[in-house]
Order: sequence, then C-alpha cells, then structure tokens
Amino acid sequence: MQHLLAELTSGDDARAEKSIPAILDLGMAAIPALLDLTCAPEADSRWWAVRTLAASPHTRTEDLLPLLK
Repeated sequence: MQHLLAELTSGDDARAEKSIPAILDLGMAAIPALLDLTCAPEADSRWWAVRTLAASPHTRTEDLLPLLK
C-alpha cells in the first residue's frame, strides 16, 4: 500500500493515475489511508487522495462531505 501511495503522491500525474486502479483493487482496506492523506500538508497529495476516493465504490458520501470546504 505504501508503494502505491508513494506513486499517487509522486508529483507525476501519469504515475498517479496509473496507481489508482491498483489502489481501488485493495477495496475497503485502502479507504483509511486515503482519508488520512486528505489531511496531508501538500495540496497535490490531498487532491489525489480525493480523486481516488471519488473513484472508489467503497467511499461513503459522509467521507467526502467534509472535503468540500
């Protein structure tokens, strides 16, 4: 999981996009780490976390609502 999160937050958009399907394949197990990443100091990392959460069928609406501020 750490390797996939490193790819997601690499600063390279192509690498980040490529990591998303593998993260989504982890199912519910990936959600806590992605939610933690939404609090990262780097705006780009937060954006990719939200992008990935939005693509996951396991993300609850309640998880995304606080991120709309």
